[in-house]
Amino acid sequence: MITDTSEPADHGGNIISIAKKTGKDINDFLDFSSNINELIDPAIYGYSKMVHRIEKCNYFRYYPETDYSDIEDKFARMNGVEADMIAVGAGMTPLIYRSLDISNASRSIVLYPSFSEYERALRSRNIAITPIPSDIVRKNPEILKSYSYDFLFIANPDNPTGTLTDHSTLRKILKLSYDKNATVFLDEAFIEFCTGLESASSMVRGFPNLIIGRTLTKITGYPGLRIGYTISSKKIAYEIKSGLESWSIGQEVLEFCRHLDLTHVIDSIKPLEKEREYMIKKLKEMGLDTVGLPSANYITFRCSKGSRQESLEDFLAQKLIIIRNLKKYRGMDSDTFRISIKSREKNNILLRSLKEYLSMQ
Repeated sequence: MITDTSEPADHGGNIISIAKKTGKDINDFLDFSSNINELIDPAIYGYSKMVHRIEKCNYFRYYPETDYSDIEDKFARMNGVEADMIAVGAGMTPLIYRSLDISNASRSIVLYPSFSEYERALRSRNIAITPIPSDIVRKNPEILKSYSYDFLFIANPDNPTGTLTDHSTLRKILKLSYDKNATVFLDEAFIEFCTGLESASSMVRGFPNLIIGRTLTKITGYPGLRIGYTISSKKIAYEIKSGLESWSIGQEVLEFCRHLDLTHVIDSIKPLEKEREYMIKKLKEMGLDTVGLPSANYITFRCSKGSRQESLEDFLAQKLIIIRNLKKYRGMDSDTFRISIKSREKNNILLRSLKEYLSMQ
């Protein structure tokens, strides 16, 4: 078995740090490095009024609630499962760490490309890592029989390419892992953006080794909304909840979730799909190849520096446009970049700057 020792990639979306370092106002930047839903209008969906009402309550002066049963029930109804199959946490990250803690795993598989926090969490628990390209497993799930593991991470869609794994293949991965008594953590952080595929929440009843990770951060367009949840067997959900810290979720976040109507939020996906196809088309017209099969709210593409004196990200940074260089991601290199999907106006600003960069010799 391969024990991987390379460092995981850093996180994107560091716009606040960048603004502080450059002395610029945060609103001066166009941040394409963070994969959040920017096509949602806070006024239309009641966000502005909701936030104002919550701010007036001055929840910061009080200890937040520790009983999330009504929110668990809300998430359960959204996913067609029972409330005691839900565990709520301050974002998906603490739930990833807690899932590892209850698994007692010693050997893991990470299907990549993927969220860097998987490997960071595994290293913190001294769990051996075997990275395998997700494309290989999608084509031939049976290859997993050749490996010894008791925990597997997979994202659907994957990040940063946005490629989907169909449910038939997922079931094969789950069955092969179940036969090895291995837990599977399925990250569905971006599943709402994929109209061609539903959540795998219905599979939880058939596979007691499955933990599905979900988050509201991406779809609501509020990365500061630190709340996530898992869907799993009742036994696993209980074990996850029993080890989470008290008061980890602020009361203002809990109130936001209570008033949030995600049925309206999903309406923002249609214009996003249109913008994604527009961006893919324009990138190809410039001779820039996309990587994988983008199906979420981001696109990965290749752009070589060639003989130019500065890299693409440095050139764009001078124009206060931030994109994500994927050189630290497995299977990627310094010529690979990820951008999020924004409004047509902002997308065109990026496209014009890309065209300018490509015209340089």
